[in-house]
Amino acid sequence: MTNRNGILLHSPLTHAIASVRFAPWANLPNKIAEIQDELRDIAPLLNAVQIQTDPSLPGHHSAAGGSPISQAWLLMASDKSFCIQFASDQLLMFATKYTRYSDFSSTYKRALTVLLKHMRFVDVINMGVRYIDKITAKPDEQISDYISDKWLPPALSGYDRAGGTVFGEYNKDTTRLRVTAQSLPNALPVPNDILGMLLMSQGPGTEIQFQGTTDKDLILDMDSVTAFSPPRRMEAEMVSINLDRLHSIANDFFRNSDAITDHAFSVWQGEN
Repeated sequence: MTNRNGILLHSPLTHAIASVRFAPWANLPNKIAEIQDELRDIAPLLNAVQIQTDPSLPGHHSAAGGSPISQAWLLMASDKSFCIQFASDQLLMFATKYTRYSDFSSTYKRALTVLLKHMRFVDVINMGVRYIDKITAKPDEQISDYISDKWLPPALSGYDRAGGTVFGEYNKDTTRLRVTAQSLPNALPVPNDILGMLLMSQGPGTEIQFQGTTDKDLILDMDSVTAFSPPRRMEAEMVSINLDRLHSIANDFFRNSDAITDHAFSVWQGEN
């Protein structure tokens, strides 16, 4: 039996996102200079941006014209491997380099601690932890060698399966897990809202080039979210506990044998 635990040496993960959305704090613009100064040692770059958001989704940006527009500030690592977004109603972090959750979460928790030093507490509306994987089969393999057929478009007699998108939604206690598996050739290798985050982090006038997906690729999007109605007042420790739980639910799905094959974990861990 292939070991599904631990750090994957050849992980397919391309983006990790953590987000907490809360009741708006109008004083953020007056405090952002102090917040940035306290985080400059890990995130020395700063962009001020206008964002459109969907308040119902913890880690998503909306391109819809009717969505509300608000001010946000992006604090970034010098190599732009992670970005922390501060908005009056959200603290979001996304990373393009990821080794282990403990490292990722410690950066988010530090940003949260700095924010709450000024804000004192948050009334949380929703929160989420989201992972994007680009799963690529080798030239002599099929994508079905890596992911269960349950997450591929059904085969149809007399037709060649060209690709498609499979969506699933699951409940576990108070958490909802949304999973999307996209196996469409010539598609973007990242979801549209992730593309928006990347563009904002690069600054105005910067172009990002992506190579389209092939029939050997599948984009797996796992979004673990929970909502609170009415909003729940939390301090930093309780926010962290909830984010850890959301991570565990998404991670358990990824390591479930009903989703990802033994062969995939053997390849990603570099085993013979």
